[in-house]
Amino acid sequence: MARKYLIPSLFYLIVTLVSGCYIRLQWAEPSLMVFNPKFLIHSHSHVAMLGWLFLALAGLISQFGMNENGRKKMGHPLYLVLLHTAIAGMTIAFALQGYAFYSILLSTLFIILSLWFAFVYFSNENMAVNPLVRNFLNAAVFWMVFSSVGPLALAGGTMMGPDWIQGWVAFYLHLQFNGWITFALAGLLIAWLEKSQIHVDQRPGSIAFWLLFIGVFPSMEPLIRNLTGNDLWIFAGIGGATMVLAGTLLLAIVLYKYFRHIPACPKVFIFTALASFLLKSLFHAIASIPGIGDGLTGTHLFAIGFVHLLLLGFASTAILWLILSQTFTLPWNKTIRTGSWILIMGIIGMVGLLFVFGMYQYLQIPLFLPVQWLLFGTGLIVLAGGCIILYALLAEPGTSVAR
Repeated sequence: MARKYLIPSLFYLIVTLVSGCYIRLQWAEPSLMVFNPKFLIHSHSHVAMLGWLFLALAGLISQFGMNENGRKKMGHPLYLVLLHTAIAGMTIAFALQGYAFYSILLSTLFIILSLWFAFVYFSNENMAVNPLVRNFLNAAVFWMVFSSVGPLALAGGTMMGPDWIQGWVAFYLHLQFNGWITFALAGLLIAWLEKSQIHVDQRPGSIAFWLLFIGVFPSMEPLIRNLTGNDLWIFAGIGGATMVLAGTLLLAIVLYKYFRHIPACPKVFIFTALASFLLKSLFHAIASIPGIGDGLTGTHLFAIGFVHLLLLGFASTAILWLILSQTFTLPWNKTIRTGSWILIMGIIGMVGLLFVFGMYQYLQIPLFLPVQWLLFGTGLIVLAGGCIILYALLAEPGTSVAR
């Protein structure tokens, strides 16, 4: 069943990387522009979040956190057809028309399908799973369901104005990034350790869980400050971001303790993921400080750098490690090692450039460099690494899904 989710998710990752490169190419060379850039960004972000990340996480959670009955339901052909119809349809519809009838219709279908996944998960939990793993996976699916309120609330945007739209978009993205994705990956990494007979210390893991869980909601405040503007909310935002940072640090220490002895090539995925996880929470804490945070979140390249740090640096590297190390019985041969190093170097280069250029933008220092061409180049490096890894999974003889 896992293969039905994970191989398609890798194809959606390639589509995400191709569209990201093309966005940069359009900005670097406007004469090559075919799609409306705003529409293409919507398409790019939706295929990244709902094609690559949702499919991969749903497949991994089904494998690690559901019983056999749940896995059978998740592998039902009708469900998979509807899921791919929604994802592929959204990717095309957003690129062609932005937010309009077909893209909204398909987005609504996807929300319904994601709620079905949540229902199947909660009604078919694998009760033999470690309690700490269950806590993280339960919280992840809870935040995924709760985040769905955001897109549904956007229906009132035309009547309530731009602040309403901005607030609910921030609500959705925050709960996706800091709730659904973060808790799912934490639970899956601990599940892998437990399945490998490496038992994680429950006490620090539980403390990290509660710090992260309680901090999720108040740490959203910097993103909706223009809607609150209240000193009490500002202190809540700082407190929430501090709790998330503390929970992140504790969880990273716990995971590093157990993962530090794995071989060098797999280790680079884990270390990149943990370092990105820490940096993400550190930047979030800094952004909660009034004055500093307002300027940083309002700086385009810095904000884009933050999103790529989380989705590429943290989420994508952790998911790829889980796919390569556990889900497929495939050795870390020369092809996979080459693709892995190329992909990681490209991610580090892209995210690093976004933050450096973002700081120049924040400090209003002129930058006489071909920014878009440099970002396009790093995007091609990431794409090359991703294609090599996918080729290795599809072409290597004897590749199979680990049960």
